[in-house]
Amino acid sequence: MKKLALYEPALCCSTGVCGPSVDEDLLRITGVMKQVKEEDDVMMVRYNLAANPNSFVRNQNVIDTMKN
Repeated sequence: MKKLALYEPALCCSTGVCGPSVDEDLLRITGVMKQVKEEDDVMMVRYNLAANPNSFVRNQNVIDTMKN
């Protein structure tokens, strides 16, 4: 099975509909995730820095990227 992990900055929600304006990119990502989840051989997960900080800390590639 293929796994796609998306690491997002600290956000109040992943939907893109909270805050002062709608974030079209987050809405698009949510739609893509829905489609990907229908595939049998692909798993997609989203990690938000505010909600899932441990997922960031456990991934050395993410740590290295954040340092740069």
